[in-house]
Amino acid sequence: MKQTINPLHRTHDRVSDSVLDILDLSTNYLKLDASNDPITGDLSLTSSLSVSGQLSVGETKTNLSGTVLTSWFVTGAAPITNSSASFSAIKGDISNTSNVNFTSGNALRGFFGGVSTQGTGLVAGATALDAVNQTSVTGGQVTNWNGLRTFYFIDTGITATVGTYIHLNVGGKTGSGTFNVTNHYGLKIANISGASTLNYSIFTGTGINQLGDQLNIIGSGDRIQLLVKGNATQTSDFMEIQSSGSAVRFKVDKNFSLSVLPTSTDQSVALVGATITSEKVAAGSDATQNSALNITQYLRGSQNYTNNNYGIQGFAYNNGTGTASTLTGMQFGIGSLTNGGNITTGNCLFLQTFGSGSGVVANVNGVVIASMNAYNTPTTSKAIKIVTNTVAQGTSKYGIAIEDFSGATNNYAIQTNAGNIVFNEGGDASTDFRVESDTEANMLFLDANADTDGALYLGGSTNGVKVNKGGDVKFIGTGSGLQYGSMYAEDAAITTTLTNANTYYGIASGMTGGSENGCTFQNTKEIKILTAGIYEVSWSMSISVNASDQTIEGLVMAGASGTTAQVQCGNATRAKENGVVYSVSGVGLVTCAVDDLIRFGLENETSAGTVITVSHANMTIKQIGA
Repeated sequence: MKQTINPLHRTHDRVSDSVLDILDLSTNYLKLDASNDPITGDLSLTSSLSVSGQLSVGETKTNLSGTVLTSWFVTGAAPITNSSASFSAIKGDISNTSNVNFTSGNALRGFFGGVSTQGTGLVAGATALDAVNQTSVTGGQVTNWNGLRTFYFIDTGITATVGTYIHLNVGGKTGSGTFNVTNHYGLKIANISGASTLNYSIFTGTGINQLGDQLNIIGSGDRIQLLVKGNATQTSDFMEIQSSGSAVRFKVDKNFSLSVLPTSTDQSVALVGATITSEKVAAGSDATQNSALNITQYLRGSQNYTNNNYGIQGFAYNNGTGTASTLTGMQFGIGSLTNGGNITTGNCLFLQTFGSGSGVVANVNGVVIASMNAYNTPTTSKAIKIVTNTVAQGTSKYGIAIEDFSGATNNYAIQTNAGNIVFNEGGDASTDFRVESDTEANMLFLDANADTDGALYLGGSTNGVKVNKGGDVKFIGTGSGLQYGSMYAEDAAITTTLTNANTYYGIASGMTGGSENGCTFQNTKEIKILTAGIYEVSWSMSISVNASDQTIEGLVMAGASGTTAQVQCGNATRAKENGVVYSVSGVGLVTCAVDDLIRFGLENETSAGTVITVSHANMTIKQIGA
């Protein structure tokens, strides 16, 4: 019959007391060896006896079934002097001193204890091992207090070989019975608090921490929920997430640079490198700036940064041997989902410069598109491509819309350095090209379908110049066309005395103004130029001379005072008879400045002192160049 030793609550201060007397047991259950020394002797228990309760005497050794159990029980007053020794209420060791193999996974146990229920009654709480640290004296001090401490000890000069060392092994269910449990915890730690400086639920030193399932962090206060600190001399990656094959798929390197490196062989599912979804629910009007992703790069220090520095840099590579139909480095989009929310302005990509520093930015580029031929030799390169959008929705669609671009000394909404510009490459009949001026909506207007084949309007589509396919030019509406002017004399008798031979004289009066556009007839003799440029001047005169056999030259006089002969426009006639009317005419190009004057001119290349009479004359000028 199995017997139990009841707890003893008395203490003894004389180590010479008989152990058997102290335990109040007969030798049927406990046996001291021949030394009869309760300090160094061995105390044997029969195999049919279990011990329970509190033992309060010095060190006792017991041999049981070839196993040594050493226990040191300490109670009573504290040692008289300070001691560096360790004191234990219970101390147990188990040693294999033989050459026998123990094949069970739990063959040797320093301590073994458990709780079992063999009845149908309710057990409110069952604890296999309950360790309580307690102080019962005010002012008691403990430097380090351990609820449970495990360690290994290897004697000097001894080499131990252990396959796996587990300090604390929390096993799961064993046995074939049904285990009906609502909540199962391998390790449950209650609230750890009360310390004045640091409170740790779990604290580890060096060594890898490995979890076989989810890590669930539920915050119990307003604090950092996950805090990871690197070593002061960190050289390896700061954090990695690896695949089952140890391939790195997510990492934070020593400089806190984040890399996402996903891979997939599943062709039925789209592969997304990183997905960031933010959702904000505001009860009322929300005027804050919300961002799903906010990336900021700071360049600090006084050194120069001479290479490219990017806030965001994105690449897409085809690193295989197959063909990628479309490869996009970066894609941005906006939209509204199914709840019917409105968007006043949607920007797929918004670029701006900002800051409050005193530094000078020499050049700002909203978008820089580098070489499009850096990879092999593309058949077609398009720096910017706006794909077809023919969905019938909305009121207005703009492929590119550039608003007011001003404020600098030189302002360019669009500037090109080299390369052709093509509009309406597809030849769409409804695609027009239009340029506005301050007051004219169609200062330059290409109507793709006007007159069936299209027409180009200059200066306005109502009043201006119309150029049809093939080069036909028409002035339309009230547009006055090119710069021109005219003057004439009809049945007149305008006399001019040529005092000296071979000298040019201007006709001083007698002319009548004709039609003018961009110039002015004045002083009954001249046309005043209002627009500088090259003018074609054509003229003719009917003249008579008061002497016979005279060579008379007619020409154009020009310049600021209208006195400079334009010999390139001159022509001459031989007046053989006195009083007979002869005709002379000419045409030429004259370069005029603003306010220059255009007149008729005469010269006698034969004699001096003759008088020339003009009965008919006409002159027409028109600008043909700048």
